[in-house]
Amino acid sequence: VTVTSPEQDPNDEIGAKNHRNFIGLYSAPTSSLEIIHGLLDRIFRACQIIPTESYGLTSLSKEEYAGLKRISRPDVCYELQANVDPLYFPGMGGDVILRKGDDVIVVGTLGVIHPEVLKKFEISYPCCVVELDLEALL
Repeated sequence: VTVTSPEQDPNDEIGAKNHRNFIGLYSAPTSSLEIIHGLLDRIFRACQIIPTESYGLTSLSKEEYAGLKRISRPDVCYELQANVDPLYFPGMGGDVILRKGDDVIVVGTLGVIHPEVLKKFEISYPCCVVELDLEALL
């Protein structure tokens, strides 16, 4: 399976493209990655996109997953895969993967911002962030 990123519009003469992205950030005395992860799940449910079965069953019962499957778009699902982006604390960042039939697309990232990054911006509390390409979800 090949993972691709959204491509440039071939009709665009100057190489520019207007993207509609969503960015959510949460900052508190603890990292609270579960809050950003819950936000990600809620956005996908609002778009009628459910997690892949293997990913979804890590936090949902079989009955809950079957209920979601009845109201979701066919052949569209998502999952998280670990990444090594230096923006994120090691082991606390991931790519958001959208599966549309046989297509596998990276549509965003989420994770706990690395303390060194926070230090450079003089931010004292841990931060979690999610970024999504909204156009890819529609």
